[in-house]
Amino acid sequence: MQDSLKWKPNFTINIGLRYTWNATPSEANGHFTNFDPTTGTLVAASEPYQQSNKNFQPRIGFAWDPFKDGKTSVRASYSILTQAPTTNTVTGLSGNPPFALPISASSATNSITAENPSSAVAATSLGPSAINPSFNNFMLKTGI
Repeated sequence: MQDSLKWKPNFTINIGLRYTWNATPSEANGHFTNFDPTTGTLVAASEPYQQSNKNFQPRIGFAWDPFKDGKTSVRASYSILTQAPTTNTVTGLSGNPPFALPISASSATNSITAENPSSAVAATSLGPSAINPSFNNFMLKTGI
């Protein structure tokens, strides 16, 4: 919701409030795994990152005609906005082993493993996808 209030003939105030709930993505079959770099393992990730239900986004601004002639305008605004999460960063979590990609493959000469993903036989890498579980979509302040 937003409204403008003409406080004086040459001064207008704009105020508003927006609410957005950005839910954490989930996968219907529970096939999200996240790479944990501290342990070097894949862990179940039912909620890949924190979600916030406190995404109130107030905004305020004004427009002022200091000379009351309609030729000069002074404007300013301030708002608090939420960061909309990029869900395609989470999509890769369903492609992590053991659900979509093989963890290892071998040939007669070389083996491709998680420890040796750049084997001479490998045409592609086996780097697992990850998202920072501490990522949040809370507040981002802006103003002019």
